Amino acid sequence: MARSVFLLFSGIFLFVFPTKAEELSPDWERLSPEVEYASIKENNPRPQWFHALRIRRNAGNLQIVSVLGNRRVFGLSTIPDMLKTRNLPVPGTPAAAVNGDFFTIREDTNYTGTLRGIQISEGELVSSPEKKVAYPWTGGSVTFYASDLKHLGFAEVQPELTAELPDGRKVSFGINGMIRPGGAMLFTPRLALAPGEEAHPVYRMSTRTVDQAELILVPLDEPSPGEPYIRAGVSRRLRIAEIREQGNSPILPGRYVLSLPRGTALPAIGEEIRLCLHTKPGLAGVRTAISGRARLIADGKILKAGGRRTYAPRTVIGYDDNYLYFIVADGRMPELAVGVDFDELAEVAFRFGARDAVDFDGGGSSMIWAAGSIRNHLYTLPEIRRLGNALLILRGGENGGTNKSSP
Repeated sequence: MARSVFLLFSGIFLFVFPTKAEELSPDWERLSPEVEYASIKENNPRPQWFHALRIRRNAGNLQIVSVLGNRRVFGLSTIPDMLKTRNLPVPGTPAAAVNGDFFTIREDTNYTGTLRGIQISEGELVSSPEKKVAYPWTGGSVTFYASDLKHLGFAEVQPELTAELPDGRKVSFGINGMIRPGGAMLFTPRLALAPGEEAHPVYRMSTRTVDQAELILVPLDEPSPGEPYIRAGVSRRLRIAEIREQGNSPILPGRYVLSLPRGTALPAIGEEIRLCLHTKPGLAGVRTAISGRARLIADGKILKAGGRRTYAPRTVIGYDDNYLYFIVADGRMPELAVGVDFDELAEVAFRFGARDAVDFDGGGSSMIWAAGSIRNHLYTLPEIRRLGNALLILRGGENGGTNKSSP
């Protein structure tokens, strides 16, 4: 039921109709002690159906992690498959999940499943943020980051990843992505291997580059106990073990490949490379990060997108002081739900309770999962879309980290 407000002005009562953003919160159904579900179904002015999960941020038995299909970058996986024990990055029982970043969906390319933005999984820098401005009402693609459920936030993260060559030259690079013309890329084992996995020689994947000179690198330093080698906010020293001037180098455990543009003056085998893995703002200590698109709500204020109105299924990750929210708007089903534009999406997130919120991948990728099933309606059925990554809440297991990051 919506709130109604009477105002007395010059002796006359005025009836003020509430906006959608001012309506009362929906009824929440408790799925577990830490997770609740609610939905809103409307038909004015178009058929709409919205779904939300809210997760208690003070629940000490929960951890938040980002997960890849089959625990590697290359390839795609459904959320139910990502939640299988073999694919979880840490022990625990799945409590809630939501789809994540935009990704390369075509399966006839060399880099199926590669992500558009940053992902950090259990502290490992799996992919790098894009250096671009996305939408007029936001300064750039917005990243969700967390050290745990109590310490989380949003930031417009810019990459400051550089490789210092032996002669002092510095080369900017990305991580585990598609190489743009004239660009450089660091390929890590996570492109094709899950942590600790030894690929059979017949199935070993390569960088799949064409006309790129590549340095095969071996670490010279060791990470802190329990920390991944490639993580945000550190510098690493590596030795050049091999040079492949035609590219297409194999992805091997414990080896890193720095792919450089054709024509780059190459160092010699045995020389040292220094990788600086920095971002702005810094993400040192962050255990989980996943890239979204546009900031919808900031500090309790709805941000207006403006521009062309396009209706589609959409996904939101948001939070307030007490809860983390996973929200999906159904769409592309004319009789059930048409979808929303960005201004409507921000209002929907506010109605569910979010006071900071960002839009994530939408369309056929939009889905939330809890208590054993996908909670929203998929227009892609009977197919469940396979995705590049997802954000996951786990119950039990090891704590996902307690260091507070302050980008």
